[in-house]
Amino acid sequence: MQSLERAKNETINTADRMLNVDLSEDPIGLTALLFFFLNNGLESPAVDCTVAQTNAWINEKINEQKFSRFLDRELVSAVFGIHVLSNFKRLSAQVKKETLDKTLSQYFEKDHFFNYTYSVMIALSVSDKKVSIYGKLMNWINKTFEKESIFNDAKKLVFSAMLFDKTHDEKRLRELVENCSHKLSNGVIPYYDRIYYAWIVWNYRELLPKQATSNMTQVVISTLENFIRQWREEESDKAVKTIYGQEQLNHRPSKIALGVYIDLSSDLTKNTVVVSKDELAKTPILTKIGSLVSVGAIFFDAWLVYLALTYGFIAKIGIPSHAAELGNTALVAFKDIMALLVVVLVGAASLSLFWDSAIKGYANNSLIIHNIKTRVKRWIEEIIVSDIVISLLIGILIGV
Repeated sequence: MQSLERAKNETINTADRMLNVDLSEDPIGLTALLFFFLNNGLESPAVDCTVAQTNAWINEKINEQKFSRFLDRELVSAVFGIHVLSNFKRLSAQVKKETLDKTLSQYFEKDHFFNYTYSVMIALSVSDKKVSIYGKLMNWINKTFEKESIFNDAKKLVFSAMLFDKTHDEKRLRELVENCSHKLSNGVIPYYDRIYYAWIVWNYRELLPKQATSNMTQVVISTLENFIRQWREEESDKAVKTIYGQEQLNHRPSKIALGVYIDLSSDLTKNTVVVSKDELAKTPILTKIGSLVSVGAIFFDAWLVYLALTYGFIAKIGIPSHAAELGNTALVAFKDIMALLVVVLVGAASLSLFWDSAIKGYANNSLIIHNIKTRVKRWIEEIIVSDIVISLLIGILIGV
């Protein structure tokens, strides 16, 4: 996992340098790459520069209608740029709904825009803006999606998944994810397309049956490792060919592919703990005694409740009859809240340990500890809120 983390950081640095160009050179690729940067909270001067360029680009293409002969990519990137910047609260260009509606209607032909990918990107961008062409556009996309031909370009699949997810079209999203999972598992995906398929399968893995997800993590890791290895080799070959005046490689990852790689590897390293074969061959201490420790912790938690009630750490909260009693009432409430906070936190940690060691039988100490930390962290807001409510209720309803 550490090697994946290093490769991810290396790729982020390289992709960050790619943002330091004029947006007009590759508006689709740069706005897509910007989306994945912002989606992962990655900030830099290059990101700020691209945000500023995108705002200016939106104003030039949508408000001023200054298009060149590359109308298709300029229009799509401007509309998609609105979606990206507004999602992350970085949109400063003022675009009226009427202006956007008029512009899109002007270039809307045969119920779609230019091609399937561009149509999906526009639909994704305007799905919450109620533009007039949206209904016909979605009908065309849904009909076209049923054709196997959309799988000829894997970039289409990523934007299709985003669109179906945003519009809550679970039927088509599930069909897409299952198709991608089947093809990825069977090894029939061309090398340069695997990163897109892996992104879809990983991000929407909850839609797959459990038996289909058992080997998913390893498949995704393998896809990431092969992608970055081949990409490094090609970057090295490109440098050599540039020195000797030869042609550059015909096949190299696009900016969209790099963005997908960054997004996928970031999510994987954040949410997955990889266990080595040596670790799996051993029986760790928490697997051996985890059940006993967790049960003991649960009884200890119950004992804490008993002690708190016995010694007045959890006490009855009276309703003050005059202002002088407010301080005492607040102090009792605070003691109740703090006592119950300890009880709930110990309970959450012990139940997590019991679930992973006794029920799941996980054979890795770091995984079990990681899950305890993750669950307690994830539930902390609910724990605090429920602790306040429960402690106040107990203080009011019962006493020592």
